[in-house]
Amino acid sequence: MKMIDYEKLFGARWEGKEKLAYQDKDINKLRPLFNKADELWYDEWVKQGEKSYGTCCTGKAITVNYLPPRCKYPRDYKIVHSPPCQGNQSAYDSVKPALDFLKKKGIECSYYDGRMD
Repeated sequence: MKMIDYEKLFGARWEGKEKLAYQDKDINKLRPLFNKADELWYDEWVKQGEKSYGTCCTGKAITVNYLPPRCKYPRDYKIVHSPPCQGNQSAYDSVKPALDFLKKKGIECSYYDGRMD
């Protein structure tokens, strides 16, 4: 893991801001936790009735800040993909247990709502 100085990369607007960026070795080491989060998200979606409501979106996922090899700038990296539903609202409503699990394990992550299809 590497701390990225956003002020240095992107200017004064990011003054004093640093973000943790995961690298390949971190992603590989944390893969079992991502798999567990995937199960939690799917199970919560099933528990809520396997609904698919909201705007049809693709690419819904839990993401981390990722720094690829030989790159200067970090980017979002999808670590856990949503259950097989099209609606962004049903994915959002069921993601909380997976996000909470990852955050309790110390992983800095967020939910990405995807792109409208």
